[in-house]
Amino acid sequence: MASRPNFLVIVADDLGFSDAGCFGGEIKTPHIDSIAGNGGVRFTDFHAAAACSPTRSMLLSGTDNHIAGLGTMSENQTEFQRGKPGYEGYLNDRVVALSELLRDAGYQTLMSGKWHLGLDPDHTPHARGFDRSYSLLPGAANHYGWEPQLQNPDEKAPGLMSHMPSIYVEDDRRIDPSELGEGFYSSVAFTDKMLEYLRGKDAEKPFFAYLPYSAPHWPLQAPREYIDDYRGVYDEGPEVLRQKRLRKLEELGLIPAGTAPHDVVVVGNRMMSRFWHDLTPEERRFSSRCMEVYAAMVQCMDTQIGRVLDQLRQSGDMENTLVIFMSDNGAEGALLEALPVVQNNIFEHIDQYYDNSIENLGAYNSFIWYGPHWASAATAPSRLYKMFTSEGGIRVPLILNYPPLTAGKAGIDHTFGTVMDIAPTLLELAGIKHPAPSYRSRPVYPMRGSSWLPYLKGEQTQIHDEDHVTSWELFGRQAVRQGDWKALHIPKPVGPGKWQLYKLSEDPGETKDLGELFPDKLAALIAEWKKYEKDVGVVGAMQYGVLGVDDQDMPKTEVNRPDMKLSTFPFLTGDEFSQACREFIRLVDGCDRQLESLGWTKARFDETGAEPVLVARKYTDSQPTESTETEPDVGGENANIEDEEDANIADEETIEDIEDDPEALVRRPVSTRKCEVEYHVMLSPTYRVPVLYFFLPGGPPCGPKELHNMYNSLVPAQFRSELRDVGVMGGVSITRSAKECSRRQGADD
Repeated sequence: MASRPNFLVIVADDLGFSDAGCFGGEIKTPHIDSIAGNGGVRFTDFHAAAACSPTRSMLLSGTDNHIAGLGTMSENQTEFQRGKPGYEGYLNDRVVALSELLRDAGYQTLMSGKWHLGLDPDHTPHARGFDRSYSLLPGAANHYGWEPQLQNPDEKAPGLMSHMPSIYVEDDRRIDPSELGEGFYSSVAFTDKMLEYLRGKDAEKPFFAYLPYSAPHWPLQAPREYIDDYRGVYDEGPEVLRQKRLRKLEELGLIPAGTAPHDVVVVGNRMMSRFWHDLTPEERRFSSRCMEVYAAMVQCMDTQIGRVLDQLRQSGDMENTLVIFMSDNGAEGALLEALPVVQNNIFEHIDQYYDNSIENLGAYNSFIWYGPHWASAATAPSRLYKMFTSEGGIRVPLILNYPPLTAGKAGIDHTFGTVMDIAPTLLELAGIKHPAPSYRSRPVYPMRGSSWLPYLKGEQTQIHDEDHVTSWELFGRQAVRQGDWKALHIPKPVGPGKWQLYKLSEDPGETKDLGELFPDKLAALIAEWKKYEKDVGVVGAMQYGVLGVDDQDMPKTEVNRPDMKLSTFPFLTGDEFSQACREFIRLVDGCDRQLESLGWTKARFDETGAEPVLVARKYTDSQPTESTETEPDVGGENANIEDEEDANIADEETIEDIEDDPEALVRRPVSTRKCEVEYHVMLSPTYRVPVLYFFLPGGPPCGPKELHNMYNSLVPAQFRSELRDVGVMGGVSITRSAKECSRRQGADD
């Protein structure tokens, strides 16, 4: 290592643990596999955050995401997190970016790919230390650059894009969508730009090349020639694939022989969440085709990685370049993050613009994801997937190749490491000292990660010793690890709602809770997590309702405020939907008098979960009665239906009439007879905040657009303009019949 090495860091987006060939997958990834060969090291116990932007903030800062500004994803911030330190939604000034330090030390800093660490000019790659950059700013986009809602001048731009003309930027210049061209495809375009930058670099200076692809993140789209390579490969279904992957993982020595995999956990009740044996032949074909497209995306990305590696070989840079390949989190098992480039209702957007017929899947005008069963095959033997702090969400593949360092460790390595270790490792190799506690006259936090060099040089037997503690939190899902021991808290309804204890060296699938056998160990780890919560400034764990405290410690009077705002509700029905409502009822128990004083009446609770659960009901009438004199004060105004002109449906109109004529909702005169509107108050299982819903009894209009029309007729305009998120209840029993949902195919998570 006579001269400072170059660095190439490649990040795949939502790639599963076993997707690549060298990690046991059947997908063709010869170029990724080549990084693992020739002196490369495959790390099997490497951990990231549970989602995209938190991981990226940790990678570039070397510290925890709550310190770096991504305490949660900016798309998913709650009211109690906005404005709090560590929840800025972008890579903040409390940390120094790896790119800034490397550039200061004479490195050429190049980036091409997904940023997801800020949208404003002050928060782009150009502003955070990259000499050259070509980036997708938000967390997702059409891979062909086709954003149909932006091409309609009569349509309002999506919320995230209302203040900027484009989602792509090169250096400090915004790129108009028309500049992308008809041949644009994300993985190819990002590679083209990186090759341009590498060919134009100063040969006398070392470089840091950061190549974070947006593949294989949804929407699943790929060139047809790659998709056709996988036709029929997945026709046996995800469970068969899961078993094949597990056997291959054992054969390669990536997991211990006899490892017990965790059961598949399903989030949501749409078609993509149902088990294979419950699907019709057509639904199976649709599902397997989604997986074919996913595999094609991965192979296409691999081909592009090969182009970059070839360039380094041709330029003579390869021998002195440290290469890292990794995924940013576990495979995507459910649609849990907001899509930044569409309106609030993703299904309405898909219905309006995309063609999800089976033969069109993967095309520019298709929009699909593959659901929890295929994701579980990719994360096996681990529990759950992206967005969860279980192993399936945070344990990711990582390959390191730099023969001067890795030759002695070549092969498979089971040492624990985290994404926070990357920045300290590269800085030490470059001979750069982190400047904490200050950088350019501003205070900055030190790195929390550890350099890999002592371990790779044989000076240490581990990267982190047995006493080292690492903690995670995202969306109220918590984890803490010390040595082989891990404590995990996944809230209901997906988890048990209590802390659990696992010994990962013996149980990487998190299948055996040892909390009752080792209560002292569990208590010690929980205490460590609470220290972490305070140290990094976790905000809102109590509001998420997942700390494992007793019911009496949970807030009761505040969660039932009648002026609560609507918030997007996850598309859940059945048992999970029912459980969420049970949780809400538990929280508001004892608040009946408050409800009654506002004119609300208690309604039934459907234990089967087959129908929406009514927590409270409010009636309106053209003539005020005792029950309507005091309406729930929503947004400072009364949400009384007769207060909105032409807002009610005449009593003789039927739901069928409304479906045929959606505008009926906002045209019909106020009824002279009683018109019933049901208000639903429940707790969101994702955000753990109260959510207010309403719809007409007997079934709402069929489509999301009609539901929004009804919303517009019921909620005062002043309140509507202040809303950040407006959602409609999803699920078969609410918005569409089962037949219609199946026919819609790609709109299911």
